[in-house]
Amino acid sequence: MNLFAANATFANTYYYYDGPSIQMGDILSGIGDPESLLRSDGLFDRSRIEERLDGKPKMAYLGYDLRLPSFMLKLSPRHSIALTTRFRRNVQANNVSEDIARVIGLGTSSSALQNTPFIGSEAYFNANAFTEIGLTYALVLHSQEEHFIKGGFTVKKLAGHYSAHLLASNIDYQLAQNQEGESYMQVQQGNASFGFSRNDYQVTRNEILDAIIKRNSPGSGWGMDIGFTYEYRPRYADYQYTIDEKERTDHGENKYRYRIGVALLDMGSITYKDPQQVRSYDITRENLYLDSYLFEGVDSENLGPTLEEALQVQSSERKTEIISGLPTALYLNFDYRITRNLFVNTAVLHNLRGKDAVAMHQPSALAVAPRLEGKRLELAMPVYLTNNYKDLNFGAMLRLGALVVGSNNLASMLPSNKAVGPDLYMGFGISIGTGGQRAKIEEKARKKANKEQRKAERNKATTTTPATTVPDSLQKQ
Repeated sequence: MNLFAANATFANTYYYYDGPSIQMGDILSGIGDPESLLRSDGLFDRSRIEERLDGKPKMAYLGYDLRLPSFMLKLSPRHSIALTTRFRRNVQANNVSEDIARVIGLGTSSSALQNTPFIGSEAYFNANAFTEIGLTYALVLHSQEEHFIKGGFTVKKLAGHYSAHLLASNIDYQLAQNQEGESYMQVQQGNASFGFSRNDYQVTRNEILDAIIKRNSPGSGWGMDIGFTYEYRPRYADYQYTIDEKERTDHGENKYRYRIGVALLDMGSITYKDPQQVRSYDITRENLYLDSYLFEGVDSENLGPTLEEALQVQSSERKTEIISGLPTALYLNFDYRITRNLFVNTAVLHNLRGKDAVAMHQPSALAVAPRLEGKRLELAMPVYLTNNYKDLNFGAMLRLGALVVGSNNLASMLPSNKAVGPDLYMGFGISIGTGGQRAKIEEKARKKANKEQRKAERNKATTTTPATTVPDSLQKQ
């Protein structure tokens, strides 16, 4: 049973931070107010932020993931079901040309970018928030001596809270200043897909609860996960035992030498089609002037209407439906058991969404993690290639009983670390009727056998004891 789990992440490949260590309290405060992380008095000392200029496209990711109360139930030795609830929210930028990233970071008045023609630039932005309720079914497909295969799938009902996107490709532009010294961007030509499902991007606790209980939300859709696991168990006989003439398997122990897993995650989409709220456009523009003053005072609540004005959209171009995809990804996992309690795990999470998709994207990552695993204590020290395999990070995970805490980027907590973003996760869950089952079952069977033996001995003593004659004197009394 999972009671609660949360993950907060900020990552990018444009800026890096070369300053004092980042405090955990600042990251936790940003879960409820992500924009606070980017303010000048927020998570970073802005004077210690530097550009990473390598000529490569940039990405950025800011979001959090809440795993709400969920449980799994074993129906029989071969079948299980689960019910899960979850909320996800993030803002992403993918495949942003370095020059566009610098315009966003430095502004159109930057002398380093003035009067330089940029050809074929691109930038892709997505923002999403949604709640999901998932029903899972899993079963053992094959169990024959050394070889064990299981599989499962999850069907998810999706409740969309908002979706927004700006996907710009093949942009030719130049920055300049007018006679009054005001800077502007002159777009010679470019194509863009732009839309949002509502102006207000804040999501309240009541909206999340309504999406789970009442299934009332601006968007709706369906999603699906499917996966399989193979285990090689060369010493399978060590985990078999017989009680009451029935052969059983010890489910409280890992039995494999190595384990291979493969899964397709988050297939599906959410549709928004409120004619009063949804606004979507596919546009082509030539000789478009974007003055810097248009974006003064812009925040998450007026960004959509501001872009409508800046891009000079017409009512005839408007569509009232947005289909936003889930962060579809391929997951591969290899877990090798070195000793009874020592493992090493290799995992790949690879994004399958195209850069120009109206969808949440899963940043690709590769991780190798040695792990010490016990009943009450578990410790892992993963090494990651994150941010679409561009950055090398290290992390740590600790489980004490039901509590799990960890980070995928411990370097961000260190001073002068050139970190590209902090990360923190934690969770609390309990297991009922698992772990040490063989010992419990054997102890229960031993007690039952002893009880039956004592009962048999009492019955035997009763039937073999001679009848006792009562003296006449006692009978008279």
